[in-house]
Formats: sequence, structure tokens, C-alpha cells
Amino acid sequence: MKKIGILGGSFMPIHNGHIEMANTAYHELNLDEIWILPNGIPPYKRVTEEISVLSRLALIQAMIKSYPYMKICDYEVRKSSFQYSYETLSYFHEKYPDYELYFIIGEDSIDYFDEWRKPEIIVKNCRIVVCGRSSSDFKSLDEKCKSYSMKYQASFIAVHMNLVPISSTDIRNKLHHYSMEERRDFLLHEDQLLRISKELYIPNDELVYIFKHRLFEDHEINGIERKEMTIQDIKDDLKTRLNPHRYEHTMGVMYTAASLAMRYDYPMETALYAGLLHDCAKYMSGSELLDFAKNHNISITDAEELAPHLLHAKVGAYYANHRYEIRDEQILEAIRVHTTGKPEMSLLDQILFIADYIEPGRDQAPRLYEIRAHAFMNLDETCEMILHDTLAYLENSQMHIDQTTLETYNYYKNITEERL
Repeated sequence: MKKIGILGGSFMPIHNGHIEMANTAYHELNLDEIWILPNGIPPYKRVTEEISVLSRLALIQAMIKSYPYMKICDYEVRKSSFQYSYETLSYFHEKYPDYELYFIIGEDSIDYFDEWRKPEIIVKNCRIVVCGRSSSDFKSLDEKCKSYSMKYQASFIAVHMNLVPISSTDIRNKLHHYSMEERRDFLLHEDQLLRISKELYIPNDELVYIFKHRLFEDHEINGIERKEMTIQDIKDDLKTRLNPHRYEHTMGVMYTAASLAMRYDYPMETALYAGLLHDCAKYMSGSELLDFAKNHNISITDAEELAPHLLHAKVGAYYANHRYEIRDEQILEAIRVHTTGKPEMSLLDQILFIADYIEPGRDQAPRLYEIRAHAFMNLDETCEMILHDTLAYLENSQMHIDQTTLETYNYYKNITEERL
């Protein structure tokens, strides 16, 4: 008979303490597998952050990839309504009659087990494994498990795990203190990432995902709740400044950026603002852009001097900040680089760069159908495809090529070649 350990929780986020519980049960009880069971957020355990199911599953995957005997069970998060433990365990017991189920809980949970929904059904469908921390009185916990075993005529098993001095709440609180700029710097320095991952008791890959996808941010620190001007306010203003064709393109980029954000688990509203404002300076002529850049100390490359219309990206970032009150530096940077790109683009940089190229109103670029399809499969490869075709067009048209565009192409070309 296959012995399956089940560790449930909200995992906001999952950390080494959870894994220590799972590993302790696995080794102490000679289990065959551990199922990590993320739940729908229960009614009694609300947290302020809205973290998608995709995020939670991705973080769990990053955590358990080094443990071949662990796997994600997404049964509860796929349900349309919250699923109580007794319902899930009843389902598993019926679906897998030849499996012996071990439901893993912490020692703090045993004290209010009687208050769980239908505990008598839970114990009929599984054994309860109670993980006691190294700092606790294990003899007392063992006696408590024996008492519960007698009370429910069931099996409560006490196991002894090493203490991991952190909780998901602790991790969220610590992550809140990192500004957007600090998170960006951490992503560029592996030694700092490793240091923080150790402090937070989560693996490096999980921390990278958290930073790239802007999870557990403090909105006030990072200027996200900036919204003096709403999306509708900005739309109304842009409609008076952009010609109809440019405004229609802007709407297309905004909604395409939102679609890509949903696909790649990035904050959708942030992508909406970036898409909406990416061409906010496009109503200016080339000479006006050049004069504006010079008057406001905006750097000008040789390519931009020869083709001043390229400056609409940098001037647009300035406008987004000063006219439209955007304080989110990732939005400003995505607008700033959406024309040329840059090596090591952030997730939002890539989303906007690609959305500008593939929005529904575009119809002139070669292999556009293929690139549109690829955009929802792999961002790095899509950037390489767009940059390749852009450089080919500029060369064939004998137009000046911005050095940044060339560097960006080489960067993403190397990434895609390494994956082959």
C-alpha cells in the first residue's frame, strides 16, 4: 500500500519550515510521497495581499524542485469555492482506496483540532501526523496525541522536527521593507540574493520569482498607490493630445500589455498604466522632442540625434512622471526602453516592448502571426524574434541602428541559443 503524506496550507509564501515538516514526516514514517496541497484562502485566514493561484503554485514549484518525492496537488485551488479539509480528505480516500493517507499538521494546530469542521470525518480518512518543534516538550505532545487517538478512535502520531525560526507572516513583513530599487539591485547581484534567501528561509529561485513578479510589495514604499489620476482621467487627456490613429494604437497596446501580464502573472493594473502611457509624448514632432530632451537634461544617443522621434520613449517617461503623476519606477523604466529595449529587461519591460509590437492594430511586420503566438509562450524568445526582424528592417532601409537595440538583440540571442 502506498503511503502518502499530505501537507496543506495557504503557503503565502511556502518556506523551509513547511519543508522541514514534510521531510520529517517523510523520513520518520517511511512515506512514499509528499503532496503539497495549497488551499483556497480559508475564511478565517485572510491576508492583505492578493496573490494569484499561479503565483502560489510557482513558488511551491521553486521550493520543492530539489525533492523528487514531493509534488504539488492543486485539487483545492481548482475548486470554485473553499474546500474544507474533511471534504478534501474524503475525496482522496474515495479516489485512492489503496493509498494510506497521512495528514501533516503543526503542533499548534492540535490544540484546536476539535474546532475544525467535522474532525470525526477527517480522522476516518487519514492518520494525523503532528510535527513538534525541537524547542517544545515532545513528551507532552506525544501524550496529547495518544489522548486524541483514544478520543477519536483514530491515529494521531507525534514526530519531532527541527525548529525553523520563521513564519509566512514574518517573510511577508520582511519583504515589505524592500523597495522596488532594492529588489531590482538584488536581482542583479547573486550574492545578495543568496544572503536574503537564507535570511528568509526560502530558496533562491523562489525569491527571484517573488521579486520579478512583484509579490508581497509594500504599495506605499513603492509608489504603486499613486492614483491621483485614474486610467480614465489619463485616457481623456490623451484623447485630446494624440491623433485618432495613435490613440487607437495606445488602446491596443494597453490591453495587449494587460493580457500578457495576466499570462505571465504580473500585476495587471501596472501593465495597463505602462501600456496607456507608453506613447504619451508621441504628439510632439521630432524637433520638439529634441528640444524638450535638451531642456530637461534627458540623455540623447547618436541614433536619437539622427532620428529624434525615438526620443518619445524617454520624454514619455518624463511626462508620465511629471504630468500623469506616475511614481512607479518600473512603469517609467518600461516606457523609457519600450522602443530600443535593453539587455536584462524586467518582466514589465518585456511585456510593454512586445505589446507595442504585436497589438491588434499592427499589420506590417513580417511573421507577425508567429510572433503573436510566441508571445504567450516565451518572452525571451519573442524579444529575440522582434529584435531580429527590427534590425533586419533597419539594415534594409539603411537607417541608423541604436547601439542599445543591437546590444539587446545580442543579449536575447545568447539566451535563446543557450536553451537549444
